[in-house]
Amino acid sequence: MLRVLMCLLPTVMLGAGSVSIKDNVTNGTSTIYIGDSFTLTITNGAPNSAVTYTQNGTGPFSIGSTDSSGHFTFTATAPSPATTLSQVWMVAGVAANPNPLVFTIANPPTPSVSIQDNVTFSTSTFYIGDSYTLRISGGKPNSPVTYTQSGAGPYSMGNTDGSGNYTLTGTAPAPASTWSQVWMVAGVAAYPNPLLFTVANKPTPSVSIKDNATNSTSVLYIGDPFTVTVTGGEPNSAVTYTENGTGPYSIGTTGSTGNFTFNAVSPSPAASFSQVWMVASVAGNPNPLNFTRAVGTPHITSVSPSTAAPGTSVTINGYAFQATQGSSSVTFNGTAATISSWTGTQIVALVPALAAGSVNIVVSVAGLQSTGMAFQVQATTNPLISNLSLSPGGTPSQSLTGPAQMGFVINGLNFGAAQGTSTVKIGNVALTVVSWTATAITVQVPAAAVTGNVVVTVNAKPPSNGLTFNVSNAFGCVIL
Repeated sequence: MLRVLMCLLPTVMLGAGSVSIKDNVTNGTSTIYIGDSFTLTITNGAPNSAVTYTQNGTGPFSIGSTDSSGHFTFTATAPSPATTLSQVWMVAGVAANPNPLVFTIANPPTPSVSIQDNVTFSTSTFYIGDSYTLRISGGKPNSPVTYTQSGAGPYSMGNTDGSGNYTLTGTAPAPASTWSQVWMVAGVAAYPNPLLFTVANKPTPSVSIKDNATNSTSVLYIGDPFTVTVTGGEPNSAVTYTENGTGPYSIGTTGSTGNFTFNAVSPSPAASFSQVWMVASVAGNPNPLNFTRAVGTPHITSVSPSTAAPGTSVTINGYAFQATQGSSSVTFNGTAATISSWTGTQIVALVPALAAGSVNIVVSVAGLQSTGMAFQVQATTNPLISNLSLSPGGTPSQSLTGPAQMGFVINGLNFGAAQGTSTVKIGNVALTVVSWTATAITVQVPAAAVTGNVVVTVNAKPPSNGLTFNVSNAFGCVIL
């Protein structure tokens, strides 16, 4: 039997291939800018076969042939005008993928440009020596950046990044001048066109100082609050000063308007000062700022309340009191008052044990006395201690120190003519009463006593105010 061997030859399918296009400047695959080099690439098509394409429904147009690997490359320059193209690329009549290949021929974009002083954040004025930043956005990616200045140029400055952006940071140079620049990306002028700004000398600030109690601008009284005000300096800049030739000392920073305020209390000692205040190293006007810090005669401007009973707190307002009490004092008709608080412009004192009537309040500072301020003492029946003394008629004091068995006198008001059931204690320990009158009690410190407040209680009335007695041992140490 004759057997016939039949061989079946396989059918060869031509590959469809893949097609892509790329702007060689921006690397964009969907937008090709007019004037840019672009490359169209076909891969995996039929080898050594005709390449054709249709465009927006017209064609086909012959363009070449694939190589032995089925690849094809075409490089050209994107022509004008701007348009959108839909192309079908074919190898041996087989359409490549994607089908169609859609892309846009476009005019290069118009970028935006801005510039900012990094110290003041101004976009129109740049102070000499300040850091500034120029930013371009929305330009053609990977493209040259150039600029012209006042008609000269263009000057090359670098390239945009892959997003079409560009940043330049520098220092504003001298001299002061007005600039008109045109910034360009790939020859396309950025907006605004032109970019206008001024390079300027740093401004000269004004400086002033004032005693807030007296409003004096030449004399600051010790203890008074004062204010230094700087205006018209460079915004957001360092404030420094020199004093009598020493420094500079850093003191703060101006705000966004170039102003600065410094508040403090005038300290001791008395002295004369010559200060130079500076903003961003530019000396303020006047230069120097001269003033005197002095011990002034204390002055009372008001007392609140203007009438009160002994033992009541009153507030004395004024100036030149000095910041702390030290050896200074307040008296009501010559009787020293107990002080609760003391500043250069305000004192809080307790009305001493005085009979009802009109008295004068006087503040004494460093041997200088204020003019008396009228005050009305109200009547009270409660016991009040005005001071302590070592003997009847002795030097009055707001506190005493001594050992057990020591005698002293408690001076005040409304103690009652005789002791009766009334008591006088140091802390919780009763003092030994030697004698008792309505205005003076002579006592002796018992052995069990420790340091504490001396308080008089008369019958069922509220206890008096307390004054301190410090109990000491044989070595002079205070027993707490």
